[in-house]
Amino acid sequence: MNKLHNLAFEAAAEVDANCTGWCLFPWLRGTRIHNVFAQKDRALGTDFSAEISYKDRLVQPYGLAGSVRADAVYGDIANPKFVVELKTGFFSWVSRGQSVFKALA
Repeated sequence: MNKLHNLAFEAAAEVDANCTGWCLFPWLRGTRIHNVFAQKDRALGTDFSAEISYKDRLVQPYGLAGSVRADAVYGDIANPKFVVELKTGFFSWVSRGQSVFKALA
């Protein structure tokens, strides 16, 4: 899990280091952080997966209506050891350059 935690902060730092006018829009910043995080997660190898959709506890096609999508999954996607939901944005409790990393069992 530490690997994914570090990737979350690396992704946010990478996006913020290349920030131009687009980063004034929090949803664009968040989308870019999620994209960079997914690329880095996929590069870790076979135990790590990115953007897996689930509905009724089953793996579903990406973006299926009514599904939820885990930002990262560790282990077998059909029976993961844990999943990660990455939170990004400019909220009063999240400073610029920081992403909240939350592991869901």
